[in-house]
Amino acid sequence: MARAYALGILSFLLLLPGTTFAAPVDDVAAATVNVYCTYKSGSRTYSTTGSGFFIDSRGIIMTNAHVAVPFLLTDKKGKTLSDCDIRTGSPAKDRYEARVLYISPEWLEENVEELKKGRPRGTGEGDFALLQVTAAVKGSLPTSFASIPVALSGNVLEGDTLIAAGYPAEKLSFKEVQKKLKLETTAPTLTSVRYYVRPYADLIVLSPSKLSASGASGGPIATADGRAIAITTAVEEKKNQDERSLRAITLSYVDRVLLLDVGKPLSLMLLSDLEPLVARTSASLSEDLLTSLRKALLKRR
Repeated sequence: MARAYALGILSFLLLLPGTTFAAPVDDVAAATVNVYCTYKSGSRTYSTTGSGFFIDSRGIIMTNAHVAVPFLLTDKKGKTLSDCDIRTGSPAKDRYEARVLYISPEWLEENVEELKKGRPRGTGEGDFALLQVTAAVKGSLPTSFASIPVALSGNVLEGDTLIAAGYPAEKLSFKEVQKKLKLETTAPTLTSVRYYVRPYADLIVLSPSKLSASGASGGPIATADGRAIAITTAVEEKKNQDERSLRAITLSYVDRVLLLDVGKPLSLMLLSDLEPLVARTSASLSEDLLTSLRKALLKRR
């Protein structure tokens, strides 16, 4: 897939409703979550950890497809084979259960082999998913969730300082991820804008930061006034964290993909009944595909 610089300007379409942003960093942090799953493969227990963020007060979470995959681990009888929770706070604590609203079957099919390795690589194209909170781990659900306004309009220039948040877990042990995983925020600089399809601004590259680490995938990238513009997908493969750039797909790209795939842009999806989307997503995931995912994750050695 061709990639190139896109004039150094990131353009969007509109601004979706969300929380106010009187204290932008605090608002972005409050809407950021940890997506944590465990499952067994043979005699071993694996855990996956990633980030996400609320984009709607109904409890809709944007994250990466590779972070959401364990939610799909069910057997032919519908029995759940993984334990996934949405965690908040610092350190992260179990708060909610969730279901998959949207994930691309095409992305899953193209990345089954990479999922076996535990860390998908690539351009980030198609690597996003939507989850929805369905229940509280303890007590009752809040009447609304603190969410980040989604910006699909305006310009962001190379050199601008942005807000990033997430739950980096690199070098943490299994027990440390369970008990001591902390939320981090940082202020990276936008270094370049790239595209999958000309002339759209689909991918942004950010300067190295403490979020240039595994576990931060799925976290929000926001403007200085607290509007989400992108979702973290990957970090540059370098041993020295201080040299790793952070890469994120833009929400304008997500919006365009959803329009082509399900017939509704993100803006309308957030205003619609969610049940048809859940049913459509479920119908799009064939048993052969789900079997491939189970083999990829549950037979790791």
